[in-house]
Amino acid sequence: MDCQVRLVEGYPDDELVSQLKRLASEVTGFDLPFFQAQLQGREKVLCCFAFSEELMIGYKIGFQDKPGYFESWIGGVDPKYRRKGVASALINAQHDWCRNAGFRIVSTINEGDNRAMLIANLRAGFEICGTFWDRRSILKVMLQKFLQERPKTGE
Repeated sequence: MDCQVRLVEGYPDDELVSQLKRLASEVTGFDLPFFQAQLQGREKVLCCFAFSEELMIGYKIGFQDKPGYFESWIGGVDPKYRRKGVASALINAQHDWCRNAGFRIVSTINEGDNRAMLIANLRAGFEICGTFWDRRSILKVMLQKFLQERPKTGE
């Protein structure tokens, strides 16, 4: 599958938000006020959008959590385009940008029952660093990926 990935630094324009709202409501649910509140005031926001021609088919959005750390916050792929490399293209684009922006670690939280995303994250080089149950009793898996050489322990 040939998709084009477009990177947007900062908050996306109204046209992209409209397309994101359409796609995200099909994939994970979408709450525009929550989306806006999560990104407001964040430093180094990156929105990665995958397109098939002019149709948005995937997204991956994150931001600087603290200096050197990037939080890959939300993402999804249109069900009709899954298992075609779209998630991998988005992950790779996000991580390339993060590396070039000087981030050392990318972290993300995955719902435990979302096996496809968990597998995509593990294939992309993430490591599981913890789990927890959220307020709704949903198992969450915390993952991190070192973008630079991992520090040696005991030194």
